[in-house]
Amino acid sequence: MIDARALAAATGVTSSVNDMAKFVSWQLRLRENGGHEVLSAATLREMQRPHLVGDDWKHGRGLGFGITHTKERDVVGHGGGFPGYFTATNLSVREGVGVIVYANSLLAEVYPGSTWSISNRIFH
Repeated sequence: MIDARALAAATGVTSSVNDMAKFVSWQLRLRENGGHEVLSAATLREMQRPHLVGDDWKHGRGLGFGITHTKERDVVGHGGGFPGYFTATNLSVREGVGVIVYANSLLAEVYPGSTWSISNRIFH
């Protein structure tokens, strides 16, 4: 067990790929069908739209979500890491596809946007 200290609020989520797949499916369904569940569809769309964009518009930030922009797709998601592992959960709203990557190596590139990104390769 690692003492997260001040990072405790941002670390501690434990989940399975199946649960994260349900989370991705819920986001895609809510965005597509609208309505009000835990959030309204409008609130989720607002959280996932770019609020901050880098100079080259390859990366941006929504509210709690990172956004990677390419000519093929905009990928919206969130990831994390802690000693020994990295995770990334991302979706392409346009394609209706989600990609979840769990890696138990600090050398794995799970986040979209880098040359060796596992997420990018799965989306392609």
